[in-house]
Amino acid sequence: MHKDRLFDNGERKDVPPSHARAEIVRHMHEQHGSRLTVKLMYPNFFWASMGRSVKEFICRSVAVACDRVNTTFNATATGKELLLPLARN
Repeated sequence: MHKDRLFDNGERKDVPPSHARAEIVRHMHEQHGSRLTVKLMYPNFFWASMGRSVKEFICRSVAVACDRVNTTFNATATGKELLLPLARN
């Protein structure tokens, strides 16, 4: 069950239980990407150190995705595709 927090300015935000937070961030990240996730989380959700935990989740997610891409690229690359001539103006 989620709780609400009422702030001094009258703003009300959802305070999800700690076990549900990673799933919320994952869903937002899949729907909106890294840049929008943080911006969209702030108006709707609150928990202590939320900004840090959202950014850490995104960094871990991006690192895993980058590792997959790098592994695939390195497994298929011959090195020749990296040596391209520079265009001169």
